Amino acid sequence: MLLNINEKLENFSIKVASNSMKMVASADQVLKKGRKIFIYGSYGAGNLGDEAILSQVSLQINSLNSKHKKVIISKKPALIYQTHKLPSIHSFLFSNMTSFLTRGVNSENVFLMGGGGLLKDYGEDSSSLIKSLKIAQLAMEKGCKSMLYSVGVEKIRFEESKEYLKFLLDKFDSLTVRDLSSLERLRSIGIRNKIIVTGDPGALLFSNLKKKKVYNFPVFLVSLRHWFEKGFFSNGLMRI
Repeated sequence: MLLNINEKLENFSIKVASNSMKMVASADQVLKKGRKIFIYGSYGAGNLGDEAILSQVSLQINSLNSKHKKVIISKKPALIYQTHKLPSIHSFLFSNMTSFLTRGVNSENVFLMGGGGLLKDYGEDSSSLIKSLKIAQLAMEKGCKSMLYSVGVEKIRFEESKEYLKFLLDKFDSLTVRDLSSLERLRSIGIRNKIIVTGDPGALLFSNLKKKKVYNFPVFLVSLRHWFEKGFFSNGLMRI
């Protein structure tokens, strides 16, 4: 009887460990000690624009010759690793296992939120926006340097959202937005922190193409993907 209980416990432990590792892609990079840049955005959600942004953010960090290891916070770590060959950790695991944040020297870790249109209210209350920003608050509480990176700010409809944004964004070490409208919206909310207007990093994607052609007329780029009822992901279309 005792043997059966031990076997069940062992099998349960193996199952839990296996499921946890599914929430981490390239575990050797995520788990090992050292300075890290945690990059958080709408990555792995099936939006090609966001994947283009991540591709360019990664290239820009590479150009700094930093010794920090990039770790992407995503709800689809395996997809991030498959698409970008970057280590990734599930947002739930990141939020609930702070050992990922405390490995190495806390003050040398960096939390980068963006880019993309991340600051906007969804649904019928402020809960969705506040929930997404709690990850940034946790990272700062654990001593990470923090940067809001080239984000877009859309309609902030609820007073709770405005109050939380004022509380949190003034704690960031650096704030950048991708357009003047986003700057104006944050100022109207009451953000006092310095805000820099920059471009959307996804626009740099075409600057990396080896073959360039100059057109003397407007060019439209159409990017096809599955619509929501067909499922979010299509591996062939996720390639940047």
